[in-house]
Amino acid sequence: MRGAPRQPPAHNHVATGWDQQRPQLLESRRLHRPAKRWLLQTYEPDPHEIAYLVDRFMRRISANLHDKALSVDVDRVGPFGGMILLTLSDTEPVSMHVLVAQMGRDKSQMTRAVKSLEDKGMIERHRCPDDGRVSVLQLTDKGHTFFADIKVVLSGVIDEILSPVSADERQSLIAVLRKI
Repeated sequence: MRGAPRQPPAHNHVATGWDQQRPQLLESRRLHRPAKRWLLQTYEPDPHEIAYLVDRFMRRISANLHDKALSVDVDRVGPFGGMILLTLSDTEPVSMHVLVAQMGRDKSQMTRAVKSLEDKGMIERHRCPDDGRVSVLQLTDKGHTFFADIKVVLSGVIDEILSPVSADERQSLIAVLRKI
């Protein structure tokens, strides 16, 4: 009989691996497809991936900035001094204690770097009007000028790094960075 369904042999039928797996595969596909779509819609990035990507971004900025900042850094402030000036421009006037906490550095390291920046005329210390025991740090005119120059170089470096990123993606990045 042609076209009639094929019957299993009369003896005890032992299912092959495929016969056993096929219903399970079909069922698992039905169960996992919606789950995979859901996972893609609510993607939670791995914290290690975020740390790695931020570190990679910062290293690229640092490497590119090092080469380009030499033309601006006539007083040999250096990368660490530049970070101090950038932080001060954001928070001045600020006490040494707060500056150390914001930069996450050792106090003795910060004291030496601040002294060097004072000697170069980039920052100055004043007594805090609220507490005479505390001195506050702020940029001098020379420090503000250096900050403005380095900011232009830094903006150029970041624009170069972000060149493959669209304008909308840049706006999203700015919005995220403002939150943190």
